[in-house]
Amino acid sequence: MAGKSSENRFRFTKAKLDAVSLPPAGTRVNWYDERRPELALRVTSAGAKTFYVIQRVKGKPQWFKLGTYPTMTIEQAQTAATKLLGEVANGVDPAQARRTLRGEPTLDEFFPEYWEKHAQFKDSGRDDKQRYATHIKPHLGSKKLSQVTDDDALAIATRMERAGRSGATINRVKALLRILFNKAAEWKVCIRPNPANAIGRRAEKSRLRFLRGNEINAFFTALNALPEQPRNFFALCLLLGARRENTLAMRWSEIDLKENVWRIPDTKNGDPHEVPLTDDALELINRLKQQRDLDSPFVFPGNGKTGHLVEPKRQWANLLKAAGIEDLHIHDLRRTLGSWQAKSGVSLVTIGKTLGHKTLQTTLVYARLDSAAVRQGIQTATDAIKAVAGMSATEPSND
Repeated sequence: MAGKSSENRFRFTKAKLDAVSLPPAGTRVNWYDERRPELALRVTSAGAKTFYVIQRVKGKPQWFKLGTYPTMTIEQAQTAATKLLGEVANGVDPAQARRTLRGEPTLDEFFPEYWEKHAQFKDSGRDDKQRYATHIKPHLGSKKLSQVTDDDALAIATRMERAGRSGATINRVKALLRILFNKAAEWKVCIRPNPANAIGRRAEKSRLRFLRGNEINAFFTALNALPEQPRNFFALCLLLGARRENTLAMRWSEIDLKENVWRIPDTKNGDPHEVPLTDDALELINRLKQQRDLDSPFVFPGNGKTGHLVEPKRQWANLLKAAGIEDLHIHDLRRTLGSWQAKSGVSLVTIGKTLGHKTLQTTLVYARLDSAAVRQGIQTATDAIKAVAGMSATEPSND
């Protein structure tokens, strides 16, 4: 993308905008108006020409789309740019000022604002993008917010069911649709009954997948062949049993090497959580500390907006392929720790504390993973009852 060089600046006229050459395939170029320096025309290799106004917000340049040329004329774009910049100078939120110019947005127009102001700061923000693009945009993207009906929301759920999507996936899409309209109301973009409420909650099957005994050797062999950062990340996911989004965003300030704990300030269930560090986890964390990037607060630094590693899906796929393992998710590493605790006879209460579960109900899935520990628990309780009754633990009853 070209910068504000003199070659990119000229007085906008219809003849000149019609004559601008297209950039090479897969690129775009920006042209700037001499009379209105904050007004730009972005031209893509596909021939799209779009007016933008450039405004600095908190010291950073922000680009606000005004409209496409020639549907929006040069005069209209210049007037819109002047009005928007004037409102911003008077303290109006830039996104609100743009809405005033353009009217109520469509879902496609609103989603970028949702991303900029909210979703990009969520660990699951990329999931929101994928769910919106796959399930919501094709059917509702061009509709204005107030035009989306309960029937529209129900139709999305029906299509997903017919396509064989799981109850969990439908529930996640419902949650995204709900928060989109909640944020639209909060930001006074569109206040109306939330259409997502029309979608009933689907039953979710508890996923029971974890690393089984016959997969572990192959898993670790493939793990050791990965590049260092994803290898260490996957290893800590397994050793700590923490959620992947918390492990990705792990900060050095959260690790207490005197008490040997990792204090997670905020988790999925809304509560902080302390994770005890085992000897194996401590060995790995100390090794990472010796190699740490002093300019980053994160244990797994990254170059993106978050500042930390994003989920290494390609490396995970390579690991599974090399190990010959199918249908294993990164989240299943967390489930693996709980599962092997259950197989080893660890109590559900302890498993729940390990994984930071808020209720015992969440932990009960581990009681189904191996019947031996459950059977032993029943037998222990039975023996205790019989002992109190004065019966031998091995003495058969008279019934």
